[in-house]
Amino acid sequence: TGSQGTQGTVGYIKSMVDAASPLSAQLAISAPMMAYMLVAGVGTLFGSGLVEKLGLRRAFGFSVILSSISLVGLAFAHSLIEIIVWRSAAAMGYAVATIACQVYIARTATSGAASVRGLSTFVAAVTAACICGAPIGAVIAEILGQSSALLFACAVCMLSWMFFKGVSLPTGSRNEASDEAAGGVTAGFGALLKNKNMQLAMWCGVMPGKLMMAGMLFYITPLLLQQYQLSQASIGQFFILYYVLLSAGNAIISRVDLGIH
Repeated sequence: TGSQGTQGTVGYIKSMVDAASPLSAQLAISAPMMAYMLVAGVGTLFGSGLVEKLGLRRAFGFSVILSSISLVGLAFAHSLIEIIVWRSAAAMGYAVATIACQVYIARTATSGAASVRGLSTFVAAVTAACICGAPIGAVIAEILGQSSALLFACAVCMLSWMFFKGVSLPTGSRNEASDEAAGGVTAGFGALLKNKNMQLAMWCGVMPGKLMMAGMLFYITPLLLQQYQLSQASIGQFFILYYVLLSAGNAIISRVDLGIH
């Protein structure tokens, strides 16, 4: 639902801002994106503690409730402040759901290789959802309006809870790797900062990728294509190309031994 919400929000904010002030319009459009990325990053870093306290099922339920409420709030928002608040709530819901899924994979994996395969499948599923979500949300926004697209995203979000309820959760004692994945955020983050190779990969790979996604794909691209009088559905098709290339890149890099220890 994130790609649907992001694409719908750009046009939504633009319609609220006075066209006579281009600078304020640019800042207004970028503010919810910056808030979303910030909250999602912080929430992902410390979300494992919440998952550990609530448990997998309740943590995922919490993320669904928070995301659903935020999407409904976005559908009926009438000010920039409301949009920033609701987008921040959606980011926290996304972060908790992501951590819950990763912890589930870590706890149910029988080996390190199984854990890698599980995480790769998870990334592929999220990528496929992004590929489908952007054009679907754009078509709904064009036909029924932006509010309807956000309400549709809310329905999809609640549907995810129905699927998660049917998942058999791990019982009994967890292995050491699972405990490390679920807890020890501070120690794990400290070890990550000490790994120079990992830092180099993040700063040279992850940071440009995130800037490309948030800055170019979610911000510049919709505004530029709107100037060419393209519809929301057509803009959504451009989103597909990014995620197709991302999927291909994930498949290639998963087969490359980077030698990072």
